[in-house]
Amino acid sequence: MDLSGVGLKIRRAERHAAEVEAAMKTALHPDHYAIVPEYDAKTGDHVYSVQELPPVDPEWAVVIGEVLFNLRSALDHLAWQLVLLDGGEPGEETQFPIYDSPFDKKGNLRGVNLRPPIKDPKILAALEKAQPYNGMDDSGRIDMHPLWRLRLMNNWDKHRLLLLTVQVLDVNRIYWGANEGDPHPTYRFSREPLKDGSPVAWFNFGGAERPPHFDPNLALTVAIDEPLTPDGDRTRLTDVRPLLGGLCWGVAQFTVAAGFVHLFPASDRRVLFPDDLAY
Repeated sequence: MDLSGVGLKIRRAERHAAEVEAAMKTALHPDHYAIVPEYDAKTGDHVYSVQELPPVDPEWAVVIGEVLFNLRSALDHLAWQLVLLDGGEPGEETQFPIYDSPFDKKGNLRGVNLRPPIKDPKILAALEKAQPYNGMDDSGRIDMHPLWRLRLMNNWDKHRLLLLTVQVLDVNRIYWGANEGDPHPTYRFSREPLKDGSPVAWFNFGGAERPPHFDPNLALTVAIDEPLTPDGDRTRLTDVRPLLGGLCWGVAQFTVAAGFVHLFPASDRRVLFPDDLAY
């Protein structure tokens, strides 16, 4: 057995993810756009709008596709080594299974296996446990499972570029401080794709003036505008940077390291994760 291919594919995916994250971070530096407040006397809202919206680089979608390809390939490399570990002879049909249901289209319990079939019950148990329909926790949600997302997005990328937009407010970075006696505002934020000049946030201090030091630290991020839920709901835009990090972690740690590495001899584990012998 040789797990070096699995590790190399994962590390290549991580480098591509870091590459696209760095490019997005540079493009979305606060010096490259402005978010300007304006008072609306009719509503009493202090409306923040984005100006000089940065453009989307179409190359980002290509690099993200390379992240997806390498992560999916890492799993298929793992499947190849699992067949060898079981004493079988892998071939062109050997690939890692990713299912969203334990039942096939006819409603029959499918069972999780490889081609050629695995006999070792420990390997079969690990393959079953890794399936998205088992979830990551007690919630049972497959839409948050990294392998389900990887399969979905990788299939998209085979046929078209992913839909990306920078016109999204980064709601996870919003915060502001308050001095004693400052009025507490009511607020709402835009969760829609933005255009140049679009409002991104509204703050209302109940008729009071906006404190001069008030700064909600509004910033933009890059989101993927794709239906990452089983029912095809397109209302949730997903931040690209934590999405890619989650996919890399989901394959490297949650799936390969936690679920399969213990099945292989120590020498093989050392090749796969040379800097982390805990697995």
